Amino acid sequence: MRKGWFRGLALVALLIGLSFAGVVGAAAQKTYMATLSNTEEVPTNASRATGRAMFELSDDGKSLSYTVTVNGLDNPVMGHIHVGAKGENGPVVAPLFAPMAPGGGVKNGQIAQGTITADKLDGPLKGQPLSALIAAMDSGNAYVNLHTNDGKDPAGTGPGDLPAGEIRGQIMMSAMPSMPRTGAGGGQGTPALSLNAVLALAALSLGAGLALELRRRAGRAS
Repeated sequence: MRKGWFRGLALVALLIGLSFAGVVGAAAQKTYMATLSNTEEVPTNASRATGRAMFELSDDGKSLSYTVTVNGLDNPVMGHIHVGAKGENGPVVAPLFAPMAPGGGVKNGQIAQGTITADKLDGPLKGQPLSALIAAMDSGNAYVNLHTNDGKDPAGTGPGDLPAGEIRGQIMMSAMPSMPRTGAGGGQGTPALSLNAVLALAALSLGAGLALELRRRAGRAS
């Protein structure tokens, strides 16, 4: 009787650890990344600029923080999230930075940082909860598009003057954000575990450890 009670308690402890780890681990996965280039534009163009947008969903799912970095992007004027599948153009649903003056020259590094909430959604998502945008991102039907303008007529003459969009990237779920570049060599650091991921591992270890201890005691009691 006592042996069966210990075994039952050990199983409950392990299941609690697994359940908590699963819930927290799922939250830790809500990060996204878009790699921006000319090849993603529809149609493609001759731009050599590149970029990256990183997104992280808050634990309550009500805000989406982001950063946008670029390399060699000439005359950026606007940046948005659009809804649309890869290879298709779609409407704007959220701004990433306020409009810049045309002809601003080449930009490198971070050009945008902020937080998207439901009240900032526009276009077909206007008035909807933030979860509508997250659903589009989860299904691969959202992308980042950066627009350029040299301020001279005619518009759309080539890289640095592409108001319809110069570099673009589909938003994809990412397991965790990358560490910033550090050290003299400028190499990419090893990805760091988020707090949620650490808690998930701790919960799993605790549940497994408690279950093992209870089984050990049950063996002695028998």
